[in-house]
Amino acid sequence: MHDAAYTRKPYKTYARKECDPSRLGAIARLYGLETALPSACRMAELGCGSGGNLIPLAERYPESSFLGIDAAQGHIDEARAMSESLGLGNIEWVCADLVHYALDRAGFDYIVAHGLFSWVPQDVQRRLLQLCKRGLAPHGVALISYNTLPGWRQRGAARDIMQVGAALVGGLDPDEQLNAGLAMLRVVASERVGTSDLYGSYLREMLARFEGSESSYLFHEFLEEHNNPCLFSAFMERAQQEGLQFLSEAKVSLMSSEGLGSDAQKALAQLGEDIVAREQVLDLFRNRMFRETMLCDERHAVRRDLKASVFKELFFRTTFRRARGDDESSACFRELVSGRELPAPTGMVSDILAAAGSFGAPGARPADIQAHASAATGQVSHADLVAALITLWRAGFVEISCDNQMAAPDAQVLRPLQFSVRQAEQGGLVTSLRHEALELSHEEREIVAACSTGEERAVVASVAQKRGVSEDRVLDGISRLCELGFFWA
Repeated sequence: MHDAAYTRKPYKTYARKECDPSRLGAIARLYGLETALPSACRMAELGCGSGGNLIPLAERYPESSFLGIDAAQGHIDEARAMSESLGLGNIEWVCADLVHYALDRAGFDYIVAHGLFSWVPQDVQRRLLQLCKRGLAPHGVALISYNTLPGWRQRGAARDIMQVGAALVGGLDPDEQLNAGLAMLRVVASERVGTSDLYGSYLREMLARFEGSESSYLFHEFLEEHNNPCLFSAFMERAQQEGLQFLSEAKVSLMSSEGLGSDAQKALAQLGEDIVAREQVLDLFRNRMFRETMLCDERHAVRRDLKASVFKELFFRTTFRRARGDDESSACFRELVSGRELPAPTGMVSDILAAAGSFGAPGARPADIQAHASAATGQVSHADLVAALITLWRAGFVEISCDNQMAAPDAQVLRPLQFSVRQAEQGGLVTSLRHEALELSHEEREIVAACSTGEERAVVASVAQKRGVSEDRVLDGISRLCELGFFWA
């Protein structure tokens, strides 16, 4: 595992909500593991990059401890400088090659490795799985992301073309290589013009997707020496050899077979209780190219019947808000981040989604959602509530969490993460308390920067207006930032 490419072209890392221990812990608990609460846990990230994923977690959970490991000294230096400037004493940074590194045996409750497994040689992949097995606490959870087949095979064509283009310019400058690779891809795509040319259509679609992407991502995804996608079944075979078993996908909605035709449903039904085989066949139907797989020790008896008793201790939150009233056949909800409007299940399920959204970014426990829905639409039974929440969770309309740190939309004191304040001042994506890196407007950035130490709404509005933000835009910005979960409770 070498860091030469990452020295030449550092990889900027950001928060990924799938890595949030409050989400990982909630999912694991639903499947029967007694995972540690994120407020008192040990977490390690293998391939931590510049620390953008771990640092906001360390700030959110000062009583927990965090370890970041990366082979690139430049990444570690940048991460250490940022965490020290924020006064975070609960995070340790180590520059090490995983092949020669051993996690201590005290046990980590959460181990995450994003953007690493597919991009290293097989001996490092094996070592990564071994570290997860040996480093996890008894009820610990590992999360590993990787490129999957058959979906990534199409992207491999773009990678091949870009590598040829990069090789023609020679030299080691990553930006020159990337520009040459993209230029070659554009030439090939423009040459393959025709309504029936699927090859050219796909290449042009890829180019469109590249617009706005980080150059470091494009370089390391398409021009890095290693990028080895695999079948999910092959990944799991290797994980099982190291004593690990499949727990779940971090995006649970991607495990659903909803929307597939009757023949596909029959094929899945024939697989019985073989969850690995089912997930592999789903990848074939979905042409899936990327996975974020949660693993645990093989000795656990994973429970997949989702006992209702576990739900009552979790928090449910959603970024969907009712966009307009239901008619007899459909409901419509707007997603806060993207602004897109999506149809949702009608009736009871729709009412419960609306009730969950009424609690804003913090979300609420099922009992509170039940009370709100009952008050709005009539008596909602506990059984109906649980069934609706499971449906919404599996469909991706609600998220679950072990804790509830975010301020309600009407909070009078606005207190963001100090790490987020730095990001708002520097430009680029900004991290919310939902552990999601988001693109903010200029006005929203100014608001986050204006309440760096935790300020009253009126003070924030005054400071933001002095920075050139109009009064109405300040009020709208504060409201949106609260809804997106940028302020502590």
